[in-house]
Amino acid sequence: MNELAKLMICLKSYGFTTNDIKIVYETGTLSNLDLLTYPFQDVTDFFLKNQESIINRIKRQIPLYEVNVNFDFLELSSEIDSPIYIEKDQTILPVLLKTMKTEEGEVSLEDFIKKHLMNNGLYLLHLCDSFLQPDIEYESIFKNCDKRIYAKIKANLVNEQDIDYVWNFLKTKNRFYSVIRFLLNSENLEDIVDCFSKMIPLKETRETRDYERIITRKQTWLPYKDSE
Repeated sequence: MNELAKLMICLKSYGFTTNDIKIVYETGTLSNLDLLTYPFQDVTDFFLKNQESIINRIKRQIPLYEVNVNFDFLELSSEIDSPIYIEKDQTILPVLLKTMKTEEGEVSLEDFIKKHLMNNGLYLLHLCDSFLQPDIEYESIFKNCDKRIYAKIKANLVNEQDIDYVWNFLKTKNRFYSVIRFLLNSENLEDIVDCFSKMIPLKETRETRDYERIITRKQTWLPYKDSE
């Protein structure tokens, strides 16, 4: 569950020559990388607001005598659909951002997830959660949920106000990003419960941070409240 992943950035440098550059921007657990990227609207927003740290990583990872990098004309690669992505277990995963691409164009990730929750996604989440609850090692993601709304979830009778509550409730969880990734993939899964058990950590216990500076730097962006 806590295997390390890499946040990758593909860039182009323009000058006398055009150079393709690929760097590891950050290494950490998938949830930690999601914590890092989710505050940004899209990949361009992430790139523009992190240019200084991106340049510093290029300087550390790519000797300037090997690649002539023009830092004044540096941009995201336009030749690939996702110039910022995550590598994990030899698999490429999309980054979580405020917006996401669909067949209809870019949409708000929050609106997309809420719509999915309304269209039986929340009931599916409840069924997977309920299946694992007999395991004494597992802590329900609905723990401390409003009892009245939880009853409506179990009966699959939620309305839009209930969905708003559930969204804000899930944002208080350390497993928030894991739940989001599960919901984004749940429609294409054959063994949904097995995937839920693999994607959702057993407990709410916060993962050990392998790069604590991210927490300090992004403190105001945490999707949950610190318990310390």
